[in-house]
Amino acid sequence: ADYIKANLAVGGTVYVLGGESAVPASMEAALAGIKVQRVAGDNRFFTNMEILKAGGVKAGDEILVCTAKDYADSLSASATGKAILLVYKALTEEQKDFLTGLKGSKFVLIGGTSAVPESFVKELEAYGQVSRLAGKDRLETSTLVAEKYFSGAETAVVAYGWDFPDGLCGGSLAYATKSPLILTHSKEK
Repeated sequence: ADYIKANLAVGGTVYVLGGESAVPASMEAALAGIKVQRVAGDNRFFTNMEILKAGGVKAGDEILVCTAKDYADSLSASATGKAILLVYKALTEEQKDFLTGLKGSKFVLIGGTSAVPESFVKELEAYGQVSRLAGKDRLETSTLVAEKYFSGAETAVVAYGWDFPDGLCGGSLAYATKSPLILTHSKEK
């Protein structure tokens, strides 16, 4: 709170992502006098849609589709700065309603069918074009994301692919430096 108060531009906004069980109301109270906008829903899927709305996603945009039950593909996707739609077994009715306003979008499923089942292709085709980027594992998928979105990159960010903290923080570094986020394993050569 002290950092935000000292560094946020006058009239700026602080976005609090997630409900009070994720970020307690005491955080908002600590920011008294600053414009705070909580972006939250009843669960990760609702919160995700609210974040997409706050981010201004619109019809015709390219939207990356990642599983909500694991983090690896979302980490690689985060470096692109593109909107990310989190899914699990099937689109929820609320997601379908939301996507109706995004007809004509391009959806890129990130990861194999164990991450984003093939059934999503048919479901998402009702709203736009669908393609998939999938390697044999999360490491190869991160390389495919890099190849598609970062051709000619001058830098790269590399993070451990079997835990999320470094990659999560590294996504913003990758985005800021227009670099891919490549996942690796400690045993890779």
